[in-house]
Parts: sequence; C-alpha cells; structure tokens
Amino acid sequence: MKRLNLLFVVTLVTCAAMGQDLTLPTIFKGPSYESSCDLREMLNTPANEAKMRQVRMKVEEQTETEAVRYIDRITNMPSYLHDFYDVLKTDIHDVLEGKSNPLSNPEKCEIINGEVYAYKVHTFSGSADFTFESSMTINQAALNTVQTIMKDQWDEYTSFIPFVCLGVNMDLPEAFWLDSRFSFMNSATYIIAELSLENLTGKVFYENNMLFCVKAPSHELRRTEFQTEEDITAGVERFNAAVDSIIKYFPEDSCRYDQVCYLNDWLTLHNCYNILSQDKLPTLAWSPLSALEGTVGDNSPVCEGYARAMKVLCDKVNIPCTLVTGQAQSGRYESSEAHMWNYVKMDDDKWYAVDVTWNDPRTTKIDAVSGKETHRWLLLGSETLVDDKFTFAQSHPENPQGGFNPNGPVGWELIPGPAITEEAYDEEAIETKPEPEPEPEPEPEPELIKLKDITDLISKYLQQSVPANDDPSNDEEQEGNEEQEENGNE
Repeated sequence: MKRLNLLFVVTLVTCAAMGQDLTLPTIFKGPSYESSCDLREMLNTPANEAKMRQVRMKVEEQTETEAVRYIDRITNMPSYLHDFYDVLKTDIHDVLEGKSNPLSNPEKCEIINGEVYAYKVHTFSGSADFTFESSMTINQAALNTVQTIMKDQWDEYTSFIPFVCLGVNMDLPEAFWLDSRFSFMNSATYIIAELSLENLTGKVFYENNMLFCVKAPSHELRRTEFQTEEDITAGVERFNAAVDSIIKYFPEDSCRYDQVCYLNDWLTLHNCYNILSQDKLPTLAWSPLSALEGTVGDNSPVCEGYARAMKVLCDKVNIPCTLVTGQAQSGRYESSEAHMWNYVKMDDDKWYAVDVTWNDPRTTKIDAVSGKETHRWLLLGSETLVDDKFTFAQSHPENPQGGFNPNGPVGWELIPGPAITEEAYDEEAIETKPEPEPEPEPEPEPELIKLKDITDLISKYLQQSVPANDDPSNDEEQEGNEEQEENGNE
C-alpha cells in the first residue's frame, strides 16, 4: 500500500508593503511516498481470469514478435527504468566476480539517509507557476502545486518499477542472494523562488528523486542467509564452484537433446524435493543455489529452485531458456498449485517445455536418488498429452508476464514471451545437418618472370639463331652441309 506523508516547513511571509516582489530561498521538504511489492506473493497468487484474458488478448494482438527476456516484454516503459535494469544487471554480475557494490554492501549506496540505503533511480526536476489567495496561503498553494506534479511522477515510477523487479527476478536468477521483496520511495524538495504579492502569483522549483531501497528499518533486499557482505562473498564462491563442477562434464560436442538431458538429469539425480510446509520453508529453497549444490533435507529446493537452477545452467552454456510461472495440475490432483518451470529453445529453433521439478517426483524416500527420476516432463509441446485428461497447456496454464495486473495508474503495453510448439520434441526426427563442403583451394597465381630472366632468354635465343661472327669459312661450311643434305635426299 502507498503511504503519503506531507512534510513541509511553514514559512511566514511578511511584507512591508503590498505589491512588493520577494525572493524566498527557503528549501521545503516535498511530499513523501513509499511503496513495495512482493514478487513471490504476486507470482504464487492465482491470477484473476478476467484480467488474464485481457492480458492474453493484448499479447495475441502482437504475434509478429516475441521477447525472451522479461524486461523486453514491455514496450512503453520509460527509458530511465530500462537504464536502471542495466545498472542492476551490471552490479549483479560484478558481485559474482567478487566486486563490492550496493547489492552486496549497502554502504556503497548513493543515497544514505539515516537508516535508509538506496539507489537513486531517477531525478525529476523543473518549475511551475502557482497562485495564492493571501500571504498566509503561499506555502500551501506551492505545496499543492508540486504535490500534483510529484504524484503523477510517483504514479509513473511505481507503475513500471515492479516490471523492472520482475525482469531482474526472472531474467537474472544468478542473483541468488536477493530476496523477492522490493521497496521504493522518493525524496523531494522544492523552493519558492519568486513571488508577486500584487498579482498573487509565484514560481516554485522542485526536485523529486525516485529511490530503490536496498536496506531500511522495515526492508532488506538481501535474503536472510546473505545479509552481510562476508556471507554473500562466501555464497558467491559456493555458487561459482557448484556451476563449474556441473559444467565440467557438460557434453559440449553432443547434440542439443543430450545437453538438455544432462542438465535435467544432474538436477534430478542430485536433489530431493523439499516437502516442508510453506510456512517452514527456508528462503534458500527458492534459490538456485539449493539445487545447484545438490541438496537433500530442509534446505533442498522447491520448484522455483529447480527451475532457476536450470536457467542458470542453460545461460552458462548458451542454450536459450526462460522461466515460466503459472498454475500446475496433473490428473492425480483435483486442484492446481502455484508452479515454476522452463521453456527451452532446441536446435530446430522451436521452444519446448521442461519441468525439472516434476521429473524429480516426491517420494517417501528422502534421498537424492529415489529411483523415480524421469524424462516424462522433458521437452513437451503445448498439445502433448500428459495423461488421459490433460494436454501440457491445460496442466500448466501460464500466467502472462508473471500474473501482474497491467491496469495500473499507467497501463503496460506488452509483447509475448516465447510460445512453445504444439508437439513434443523428437530427437530422431531432427536431420543431421550436412557438413559444409570445403571451399575450393584458390588457383595459384602465375609466376612473374623477372627482368633478368627475360634478358637471359633473349640472349640464349640469339646465340642459337645468329652466327657468332662473319667468318666466310662458316658460310662455306654451311653450303657444304646443304649439298650433303641434297645428295642424301636424292
């Protein structure tokens, strides 16, 4: 819920005579706003079907394009928020490389105000004219003017910043230490710079900073297990070591099908689904780190941990992959439940569904290898029958864009994410691409004859065809030879 606190300093303006123009450099504190969102609550809450139909209709109108990244699925978000997504992405990867920044150490934040540590996402600034009825209402009139302006700015910010959070959460699962709860606020000031008591008019200059909170008395962006920089550094070392150990045996030279099977099988054969009740689950169960380390017991993964780990690994080996949320139901259960799975792009340029969690079914055996691991939910199409009752699309209805309500103060304009093909992947039907024919070797260029070689050839030719001197005996000898040749011919 948004909370509005109007904090300002009342300054009395006294004038010696009416009609005098005054300059008042006093800085006032503008209206303050706070808001927050919990992505897990939003992603796990069944979407209102009427609203989801509206989203699907909007999405289906733009079938000519698709966006793999969530952050690219919205077309009307202000550019400053796209820039902020890039800032967060850079800082996440810097933390994974051992660098310190606000996401690992709040002391690095640009904005530190008491116990509040925050990124400054954007600053709105400008000026506005206002009117007042008397000298006693100047401050209130100025405040009303900036409040109207700043409320519109705040509405724009809080309409789109949740989509940035969604993009970070769904596009960058490697940020394992970040929680799914986000908090936003503003910091505003204004100055009454010009007044005309004769005309009862004034001008106000304002600055309104949009903030993204990292740490505050009522908020912490980092998960419970990673609330110090030392804990995050240790977690990064565990994360990188886990990914490297899995990728070490990745079948790089094999076909895409074998590669996806390897990643799926590693996760199902090294983990056991967490069967703790929702209220007892540690936050690590939703993190990819739980599945990447191969965990059994209280810290083992739930569906989100499996799916996020699958995307981390696919991203590492350049296999296109995206996270998907929705409600999942199989023929064994009458009701559906919130769920997360993956879409993977194969070598036929089509997308298929992979549900690693359901490939590692729950059993009474608390062990990494239960003997029930399967490929039943591997590379399925939307029309693939998963039992006698359901197709995959019916058993796993997707919440477009994570189930968010697009009808906020400023509406979202969306394009769809990847859509899976209808039929399941058939590795035997994929024709082996022929080896490219080798390029013909270029014909050798003709050798260039050097000037000295030409001179030698000419000289040699002349020696063979021209007498060495004018000695008459040579002529006589030649005539004698000719006579012999004639006699012989006769």
